[in-house]
Amino acid sequence: SNIHCPSNANSINDCSFGSWGSSCSHTYDAWVSCSSTLTPTDSAPTNLPSQYQLSITGGINYTHGYITIHKQLSSGVICALGWNLNSADVVCRQMGFIGAYTSDPYIYSRPIGRRSLIERIDCNGTEVTIDECRLNLWSTICTPSRINSVSCRPNQSSYTSQNKPDYCYFHYGMCGWTASGARTWIWHPSDGKHFNPFSSYHYSSYVYVYRNINSRDPITAILTSPPFNNRSSTRHYVSFQYYFFGTLLDYLEVTYSSSSGSDYVLYKNDLSIYQSEWKSVTTATFVTFFTFKIKFTCKSSSTIAPSTNSALGIRNVIIKDGDPRSPTYLNIPGIIIGCTFGITALLIVILYGYKRSRRAQLVSRVIASRNNPVPPATTHCSPIYNPPNNAANSISHNIPPTSQSQGIGYRPYEPPPPFEANPSAPTDGQPRTTVGQVYSTTNSQHNPPPPVFSTHLTGNTTSFQPPPPQYDDVIH
Repeated sequence: SNIHCPSNANSINDCSFGSWGSSCSHTYDAWVSCSSTLTPTDSAPTNLPSQYQLSITGGINYTHGYITIHKQLSSGVICALGWNLNSADVVCRQMGFIGAYTSDPYIYSRPIGRRSLIERIDCNGTEVTIDECRLNLWSTICTPSRINSVSCRPNQSSYTSQNKPDYCYFHYGMCGWTASGARTWIWHPSDGKHFNPFSSYHYSSYVYVYRNINSRDPITAILTSPPFNNRSSTRHYVSFQYYFFGTLLDYLEVTYSSSSGSDYVLYKNDLSIYQSEWKSVTTATFVTFFTFKIKFTCKSSSTIAPSTNSALGIRNVIIKDGDPRSPTYLNIPGIIIGCTFGITALLIVILYGYKRSRRAQLVSRVIASRNNPVPPATTHCSPIYNPPNNAANSISHNIPPTSQSQGIGYRPYEPPPPFEANPSAPTDGQPRTTVGQVYSTTNSQHNPPPPVFSTHLTGNTTSFQPPPPQYDDVIH
């Protein structure tokens, strides 16, 4: 109880106290609301020229609460109807944060009877301070429900694999990099709620420099990395992407500075060509044996009001070791594995297509054979009869010529029926031979049956089976 601190006290240890353990009701409880403009993790520019001093009070911590404005001997709150996220971003950046989470956070208790200092504020989101916004100053009693509050975003204090100083995609902040300059780099989150200078990239994280159509001030915006120790390799380079549109931003320059303080240019590009997409860049390599820093500088020396808005954005900043032109950076195992998988997949597709083609051909043949059956092949033979060399039994044969073009073939041999003696044969004891007609196989259904041979012997009539004929087989 009875605490008393002198004006030059640096801690509570410099204060005096009453006796410990005094009985005290809760009506005498003391409380305090603290405010701060910067934290050790903030990387927004400080000491910005402005006639308004801003602070946050009445919230749960130093980033959250309602805004108190001090101007010379006057103070008050913002009591504006048009309060939005763009204006909240400018207010938070002026206090050293990288932007705002929201322009309407929940405040448990708002002050009663506070007077306003600004009753209207309208910012587009790219201003350096609220001095550049459209303001309407008016002092009046502001009802608690109309007091404008904000929740500001400090720069990130912990890093992830793709959001750290040497591998920065700007997902959660500026990765420990520091922005400096009167008009400098602005962080754009990927939530799609904040002002976006590039109309087609609302949901992309990056940092940018913006010069609006009414600006006449020269620009030197610098984005500086934290110091890097010399790592496994003594050769390094920087890769990043940038996007540009407009007319009055002169150039983008990337440099590295060693511990000696000297700056060396790694990349420089005149900003004179409008781009319709992000461009990837790899800087020259550099060698250092000590700690070093990387700087991105956007400069515009013109004092003429531009005819259009201009903006330069960068993203995906990566500090790499080695030489990007060295063949050692080729991922040989990855290339081999990828080619193996590609060739295997191609062979599988070819084999599958071949099997389907063969199956389709087989199905077509089966269907064709069912619709158009092929008649079996027929063998035709004509007998050639060579009788025994017996004068008494001489037989004459007339074999017609065969020609495949004339349709003449050979019928298979069929044994003739037994020969019977001809009762009308002469009985003078001389043999007589009757040769049957020789037939053609051109049209078998009109041909006579095979020839019948009759042999007459003196005084006797005998039937016999002739010896088997010989064949000339022709298959059509």
